[in-house]
This record gives sequence, C-alpha cells and structure tokens, in this order.
Amino acid sequence: MAQRREALSPHRAARGHRGIRESGPAPAAGRLRCAGEMLRSLLVATAVLTPPALAAGPQASFVNDIVPIFTRMGCAGANCHGSIRGKGGFKLSLFGYEPEDDYQAILKGDGGRRIDLQAPEKSLILRKPTFREPHGGGERFKEASIEYAAIRDWIAAGASYDSPGSPRIVSIAISPPERRLVGIGSEQPLAVRARFTNGSEADVTGKVQFTSNDDGVASVSGSGVVRAERPGETSIMARTLGQAVAARIYVVKDAPMADYPAVEGNNFIDKLALEKLRYLNIIPSELSSDEHFLRRAYLDVLGALPTAEEAREFLDSSDPGKRAKLIERLLERPERAEFWATYFADVFRLGFNESRDKGAKLFYNWMREAFRRDRPWDDMIQELMVSRGNLYYDETASFYFITRKLDPGDVATHISQSLLGVRLECAKCHNHPWEKWTQDDFYGLAAFFPRLATKFVNAGSESNVYLKDTGQVIHPKTKKPVAPKYLDGGLETERPGEDVRAKLGAWITDPANPFFARAMVNRIWRRYLGRGLVEPVDDFRVTNPPSNQKLLDALAEDFARNGFSIRRTERLILNSRIYQLSSRPNQSNRHDQINHSRYYLKRMMAEQLLDAVVQVTGVPERFAGWPPGTRAMTIPHGSPSYLLTVF
Repeated sequence: MAQRREALSPHRAARGHRGIRESGPAPAAGRLRCAGEMLRSLLVATAVLTPPALAAGPQASFVNDIVPIFTRMGCAGANCHGSIRGKGGFKLSLFGYEPEDDYQAILKGDGGRRIDLQAPEKSLILRKPTFREPHGGGERFKEASIEYAAIRDWIAAGASYDSPGSPRIVSIAISPPERRLVGIGSEQPLAVRARFTNGSEADVTGKVQFTSNDDGVASVSGSGVVRAERPGETSIMARTLGQAVAARIYVVKDAPMADYPAVEGNNFIDKLALEKLRYLNIIPSELSSDEHFLRRAYLDVLGALPTAEEAREFLDSSDPGKRAKLIERLLERPERAEFWATYFADVFRLGFNESRDKGAKLFYNWMREAFRRDRPWDDMIQELMVSRGNLYYDETASFYFITRKLDPGDVATHISQSLLGVRLECAKCHNHPWEKWTQDDFYGLAAFFPRLATKFVNAGSESNVYLKDTGQVIHPKTKKPVAPKYLDGGLETERPGEDVRAKLGAWITDPANPFFARAMVNRIWRRYLGRGLVEPVDDFRVTNPPSNQKLLDALAEDFARNGFSIRRTERLILNSRIYQLSSRPNQSNRHDQINHSRYYLKRMMAEQLLDAVVQVTGVPERFAGWPPGTRAMTIPHGSPSYLLTVF
C-alpha cells in the first residue's frame, strides 16, 4: 500500500517515519487537517498502487525537505553530482552545502528540462533517479517512495524556493551518542534531532544520511538502525545540510564479565583507560619485562638504545622503584630535547628546500633548547606565531617559510593542522564534507596572514620573512575582502601598525581553546603509545571521535593546568601501567587495535634506525657538512643522508 506523503518542514508538527516531528502540541487547525488527511489515506489504500499524494498543509521547504534527499540518496556525494565538476552536465553542491546553487541548477539547468511544472511526473529530476530514463547512477528511489512524492509534490506546488527568514538547521544531535551492543547481530536504532534558527527542535532521523566508519564492526541502515557485525568499535556518522554528528558504537561478543580481574593502576591515565577496557570485556596484557621496558623507554624518550653498561645497571637492580627513577633520568638527558626538535622539524616541514641548511639548523637549535628547558608549549607557540626576519640569522623565521611564496591559505592550513589538529584544506574549495568548517572559516583564518611575505636578499643567497604594509584575502565566492576570523566564529580587526598574528597566537594558546591542548597531548600520546587517541593526529573532527574521550580531556586539562609542560605529560604517560604493558596479546585483547590493552609495536624512525646501527656496529656514519660523530637524530632534515631521505 502506498505511504502517505507529509511535508518535512519545521513550520508545523508533521509526523511519520521519515518526517520531522517538532516538539510541542499541534494547533487546532492542524488537528482538523489531520482528520481530513486520514480520510484521504483510507481512500488511497483502496486504489491501485500509485505514488503517495501530497498531504494538505504548507508547501514543503526546498532547503529542509528537498535538498536532504539528494544527500541521503548519494546524488550530492563527491563521486556523483556533488563532485567539483558534477556528473553528466548536472552539478549539485557537495552534500547540499549551497542550496541556493542547487535550486538554480535544478530549476534552470539543462534548458529547464529538469523541472516540468505542468506535468511534474515528466520532470527529469524524477525520471532519472527512478531509472525511467537512462541514469549513470542507476535507480536511487522508486516511484512509490516518499522521496519521489516529496519532489513531485514540491514541483506540483510551484517548485519555489524558501521565503526569506525560513527556519534553517543550525545543529544536529544523535541519540544515543554511544552504545555497547552485546552479541553479533544485536541492533540499536539511532535518532537524530535538529535545532533550527527559530529556536524549534525536530526529529530529522529520516532525512539524514547514515554511514559507518567500519562496516565490518557495525553496519547501519538508511533509517539509522545499527547492527553489530563483529567485536570492536566504530563510529556511525549522520549528516544533513552541512551538519554532521557521530555516535560511538562498541560491539562485544558476550555479556560483561562477572569475574573481571582486578588490575592496579598508577595514575589517572590507567583509571580511565582500564575503565573502558572493562566496559569492552578486554583484559589488559601483563606488565612488560624489565628488558623490554628498558629498550622501549630508551628508544621512545631518547631515540637511542641503552649502552651495555646502562642495561646491566638497570637489569641488575632490585629496587622496586627503578622504572620511575629511570624515567626521571631519561627525561633530563639532552637526547630527549634532540628527539623532540627532530620530531617538530618534520611537523613544521623544516625541509632543506624551504629554509635551506643554515636556516634549518638555526630553527632546530632554537627548538632543542626550548625542549631542553621544558619551555611552556603555549609560550613557544606565541613566539613562533609572530616570527619573521632573516632565515640565516633569526632563529624562528623558518617557521613560516613552508614554501618559496607564502600563500595565506597554505599558511592557514599549516597552522591549523600542526597546532590545532584541524584539517581545513577541504574548505578552501567547498565546505568541509565531514565537519562544520566552511569556506568562510578557511578564508577567515587565512585573513590573518595576507601581509606575510618573503624576499631574497644578498643577491638571492638569503631569504627574509617580513610583513608587507597592506594585504587582503579575497573570498572566491563573494569576490570581497575577508576580515580575520577565528575558528570559533569571532571576527578580528587589524589596526594600522598592528601585527594581528599576535592576537591569533593568544587565541590559539588560550586554555579555553578546545583544540590546542588536546592536539598536543594527542601528539605526545602517539609518540609513546604508537597510536593517537585521535588518529590521524592532525584530524580532529566530530566524525572522527577519540578512542577515549574522557582520557583525552583529562590529559588536556592537566596539560593546560600545569603550565603546558610537555615533560610533565611525558612523565605521566611513561609511569602509567598502560605504557608499561607487554606487547604480547591475550585471548581477550588480540584483536584490539585502539584501546592500548597491550603495547603496540612501532616502526623505528629512520634516525633511530641509523643511530642504532651505528651504535651496535661501532661504524660511524658521516654526514656531509656535519662534524664526525653527529647523530642522525640531531639533523633537522634528511638531505645529507640517502637513508634519511628514503625512510
């Protein structure tokens, strides 16, 4: 029997599996209208199967009712009409981010053939997705579907665009935000609610597109029903009209263990990590042996192997606190600072082709000294944000010299990824498909850097990073200058003679910034544990949630509260039981890849590998332009060595 079609607009209390249900009682007129609709539905039920009829009431909203159909059915995806060039001469905005453009494409595109106001069923926008006419995307929905009825009835009502001031979705929330599914095949329906610009809220479960980050762990139907496939965890994403949200799903094979063993922790890291392991019925591995811990700690903290004498001294000791004492000694050694400086030379793209050898050495030495003194991370970044000068004489000038020509957009991407863990590059060309970031956000951040430029001096042998007197970033869509804008939405005004980068640095390093502290502790965690709580480490977004949100938040809070001390966070991690676990799996954790129920094996860095070979063989490696005895870990770029360049 055909289903009755209802307009999916937040203007009234529409009901139905795929419709929005707005909170609050329906008005009296609406109740009378519903009675008439019920009668019509009974008449339709006795007829031959035909597409659903339009319910009486306000016309459907193009933005809130029609555009989501193209996203949900895959038409507005990156591999279909939502691609940068569209498909088959028909281009939609990616995931419906630009409904005004979509309206023009549908109404006026292809000589007006996509819409037939006199005979809506003949509209190309209906014939193609129902496969009544050849369509490269195949059949997307049937003639008897709610989607077909919604589009047909919108056309029959005049195919108009929403009036100014019509409600728009400003955010969506998913329920439940996380759930443990016990047993393969168990299911959990998800619900999504939207908040609109007029303050109303409504159920939009039937309008969003659901996808799973890992179908092998948990699959999801088009209506939002999650099914457990195998033990593990994943995220289920829901997306509509530029809004995205995710639910965390955990799949366990059996009911919670009644005899889960007691595991002693050393600090808050263990408490939060072990809580989740118990929730997932995962028993952590045993503690690592002293031999394994010794090698692990030296390689992770110093990037080097212990000497034979250091190994004998540690292994022969019967002191129960010898691990904690070893950690303290390692954290004070100069090799630790060299390791961090080399790590951030990679993060900050300190390649030979950008800052050249002399500039790279100068910046590397500045970072090494800062890490040696455990200089607060926020203090370091504030200095880097306003850096400029000659690459050969000013220590931090190389920070911005990521390309020969400093493009404001490239600098914005560099800053957001390296310091905030946020990937903005998608928003350069279109609104971000997996996050809230828009082109306005991208060009607003880029607008902090249009005055930043480079010039060559001394016959081109040296480079300077400097600030021009003026500079603008032009929005590619509006063709107008863009004001500096923080990622939280606040605008900034640059006054004459002011370096607005200093204000951006203050915003970035503010303890209230939701990204800065989390991004750094996540990098520290990944360096020692082999996998970030958010992975990749520079891809924080709502659709890529942390493997342990409580642990990430606790580490970030402790980091900010204690003066952004990197050494303190390292100490916490190194002394935790989680870090000191064996890499040998047990029956319950052999498939765990993200919860650190055992120590995950890590590939050695090229610098670590080369230094280890030199140490074990006693055969030194010579680097062109560097004195004999130089460790690979102290070279800020890989150019002098074939091995470092390749690996």
